[in-house]
Amino acid sequence: MLFRSDLYYAVKSNPNIELLKAVKEVDGFFDLASAGEIKILKELNIPASKCIYTHPIKKKDDIKQALDYGIKLFIIDNEYEIPKLKEFKKDLDVLIRISISNPDCPVDLSLKFGAEPKDALNLIKRAYNEGMSIKGISFHVGSQNMNAYKYIEALEFCKDIFKLAALDEIYFDTLDIGGGFPVGYTKN
Repeated sequence: MLFRSDLYYAVKSNPNIELLKAVKEVDGFFDLASAGEIKILKELNIPASKCIYTHPIKKKDDIKQALDYGIKLFIIDNEYEIPKLKEFKKDLDVLIRISISNPDCPVDLSLKFGAEPKDALNLIKRAYNEGMSIKGISFHVGSQNMNAYKYIEALEFCKDIFKLAALDEIYFDTLDIGGGFPVGYTKN
């Protein structure tokens, strides 16, 4: 079995043009969440094949703009996104994002992003039954996460979801581990 790992830079974290050019120069990938971010990457001639669209609540115009750019991979956090993406199902693939509770993390994103792990299989089945191509699972343990066990917990949830989906003959090839890796800050 062949495994490949790609790192995606979250443009929303710092859309500095020189930084984006540097990521492009090393053949990097990009995590986009807005029409403005798409515009910036288009201007830098960054191919859409290097991008994923991760906004949790998408407007139809944003979906169209991302698809027109050529982005193929989208995130679904909840059942309300399925009807929005269903119309375009022939042109895209999806990842189902699960929520990982991490109240000890400086920025606990579990209240903002993802479905509860216990609800993920139903979300997967609903999207699958609507004819959507589901590539896998996504999660984010929270920004500035200092607890390595949160990644283990999240991976355990994902392993269980992968197994349960396979029982329904729904197979995945992608696992997006999000971010959250801590960085030291200097005090001024």
